[in-house]
Amino acid sequence: MLAVLEDAVESPETSYPGVVLHISGPSLGTWTGAAGLSNVEANTAMKPNDKFRAGSLTKPFISVVALQLAEEGLISLDDKLPTVLPESITEKFANSEKITVRMLLNHTAGLPDFMGLAISEILTNPTKVWQAEEFIDLAASLELLSGPGEIIAYSNTDYSLLGLVIEEATGQSWRQEMRDRILEPLNLDNTLLLDPTDMTIPGDHARGYADFGTGVMDATELVNASVVGAPGGQSMVTTPGDLARFWDAVLAGELFQETGTLDEMLSSPDVPFIENPEDLFSGYGLGVMHVEFGNGIVGKGHTGDTQGGYHVFMFHLDDQDLTISGAVNAFDWKAGYQLIPQALEILVPGYSAPEDEAAFTPPITDADGNEIPGSIATIETVTLGGVEQSILIRGADVTKPVLLWLHGGPGLPHSPFVGMFQPRELEENFVVVHWDQRGAGKSYSPDLTADDLRPEKFVSDTLELTDLLRKTLDQEKIFLFGISWGSALGFMTIMENSEPFHAFIAASEAADWDRRQTMSYEWALDQAREADNSEVIQGLESLQPFDPTNPEHTGMVGQVLDLFRGGDIYTEGLWDAAVAYLTSGQSPEYTSADVDKLMAGVGFAGQTTKLDIQKADYNLFRDFPVSTIPVHFFAGRHDYVTPGELAEEYYNFLESPAKSFTWFENSAHTLIWDEPDKTAQELIKIANETLNR
Repeated sequence: MLAVLEDAVESPETSYPGVVLHISGPSLGTWTGAAGLSNVEANTAMKPNDKFRAGSLTKPFISVVALQLAEEGLISLDDKLPTVLPESITEKFANSEKITVRMLLNHTAGLPDFMGLAISEILTNPTKVWQAEEFIDLAASLELLSGPGEIIAYSNTDYSLLGLVIEEATGQSWRQEMRDRILEPLNLDNTLLLDPTDMTIPGDHARGYADFGTGVMDATELVNASVVGAPGGQSMVTTPGDLARFWDAVLAGELFQETGTLDEMLSSPDVPFIENPEDLFSGYGLGVMHVEFGNGIVGKGHTGDTQGGYHVFMFHLDDQDLTISGAVNAFDWKAGYQLIPQALEILVPGYSAPEDEAAFTPPITDADGNEIPGSIATIETVTLGGVEQSILIRGADVTKPVLLWLHGGPGLPHSPFVGMFQPRELEENFVVVHWDQRGAGKSYSPDLTADDLRPEKFVSDTLELTDLLRKTLDQEKIFLFGISWGSALGFMTIMENSEPFHAFIAASEAADWDRRQTMSYEWALDQAREADNSEVIQGLESLQPFDPTNPEHTGMVGQVLDLFRGGDIYTEGLWDAAVAYLTSGQSPEYTSADVDKLMAGVGFAGQTTKLDIQKADYNLFRDFPVSTIPVHFFAGRHDYVTPGELAEEYYNFLESPAKSFTWFENSAHTLIWDEPDKTAQELIKIANETLNR
């Protein structure tokens, strides 16, 4: 079994700093093993009793407390919110009179999750002590996900409200109720509920590691224990052994007075999930996940993740009478779902872990669902610069102009999102080629080094791929489109050789690295002052004098931009929807293994290539005053990652045979997602004008 843990540490697809696994059952006894490091900097080996932040594994504890209160008659699971919470809370949600305590417990309340709005401030203001009401206010500003009882929609908002329900019913904090009712009776001595102001973990514990786009960092003290309170987050610290003891006690009925309470806790409502990543879940009870591990094996339990760099899990497998719990000190929501099947291959005779289905892109069909003759829809592997790389080609007519799409990041391909953001109109007018650049997405390989990701190698790859497409698709020239990093790559490419291209379309262009970063900083500071957000103001002012070449300075600004809707996405909820599309198995172009490679590439390619661009002093005003081919610009009106005003200034400066500048009024940086239909229409317009000149 230890080999499973060692593989999780050593495999490039996981590369967890450290891992602990606990297995118990009547026929097996108890086993706990550890591998890797609890502290990378100090080279400290992981120990079986090291503590981890529990994240959302707090939810089943909260559920047990609520069920005990129901047994005691202090609340009823069928109580509506106005019965158990003050009007100052319930008036925030228009349908609160229809939402029951049970709906909060099984996530069928239809309430939106506050995390999408809270995360920027959580990361930029690590010392802020949050109140539950603040999270609830953020949720109340969002649209409801559904009517009560219609769907299962996992939402931290539900458990923020449950924490308040417990406090209203008992007159004590939910933390104290958990201590009194669970931790002390079960002698869970290694499980702690930290004070909301605490940022450190007492005693032996694993350091947590996470990557927020600037490389893997020690995130242990990145936030305090007020984040996110009763729904989980940093509040609880525990060990896999304590988790197993808790879950076995729950399933044995030790914490309930009535036999029917456990059945109620484990039962799942017969309604669909709004999201079901990789079809893992077969149900959700009252604080209990039902997870499919393949071969007919179902586990009941929960997982937990924190921005502090941890993932923990606990599940009981009824048919095998096994309890498996564990933890990794990395921010990876899939860790438990990967480790448990590997353990089952050893523990359960005949078991084999489910294999990923092969990736594919659906054929392009007519109104009757028949594949259109002469269309193309394929995922291919090509070798560019000696490196195997993936391309996705889609077009309703293979004779149409070719559009080579250069993604941003660096390291964030758009190929997995074509089913969500690529309009049919674009595929009817172009043969669209999405390319996972070296080190990104399907083209990621742990064998690549920083030297393999130098900008000049991306330029060489672009020109090599262009020649390949011209030859295989029988086109004399093609159109080149790039967004963000892809826009910079496009300019560097046409500086090298513009001959193979009809025109270049640059979206979200930086134009001048230093000025772009300084403008972003100044806008973020102005917004913080206008909002009178003292904590953000203090954080940004601490950067003065601002250094546009300092990754710590630019990284903090990037986090703040999203807070004021000047970052990657302008459309509220769109980023969460895109992430859900990718991670829930909805993208046929990407398997779960591809998603893992994408996540690895975002950190590796993003950190390596972006630093090279920064060091190179990227400046188009100086280096590219004249173009021999038409150049067109797209800019998001609300984009302050690469401010459109700077791109417009460069557009006016650039000499070109033909040029245009188009504002996207309802977009921020990722305008291709904020306004995909307009993106398609403008690209088609440019192609028609270029070819008909």
